[in-house]
Amino acid sequence: PMQWDGTAGRGFSTVKPWLPYGPAGINVASQQADPASMLALHQRAIWLRKQLPPLLRGAYRELESPEDVFAFERSAPGEGAVVVAVNTASEPRTIAVAEGAEVILSTHEALQGANPSNSLDLPALAAVWVRTSSPRPLVSSSHA
Repeated sequence: PMQWDGTAGRGFSTVKPWLPYGPAGINVASQQADPASMLALHQRAIWLRKQLPPLLRGAYRELESPEDVFAFERSAPGEGAVVVAVNTASEPRTIAVAEGAEVILSTHEALQGANPSNSLDLPALAAVWVRTSSPRPLVSSSHA
């Protein structure tokens, strides 16, 4: 669990724990004022989840993606879509995105607010939420 502060009991207790604590400097109190902290990232994710109709009630669809990338889309009629992509590889991967897309959440601050054109370079071990004006078309295949 996330530690509350850097005190000896990390804000949980005054007795010796049965599991070891993590580093004293990684805690809620130290991350509250840091807009680039893991806490701030989760707070933004929760806020977006509550605000965007595709994330609240949208249909779920898994998307084709490069190896080591898990991607899915949530879309709601008339509300556009949000694509979530997670790169689990230790190398960057390039993902396809819709024209006019906007990165609304990213584990890498440099990608935040980006407006990629057709593709996005996803750093190693990174995740993004990308808002689009419409769902991605299904990949069609021709049958002869």
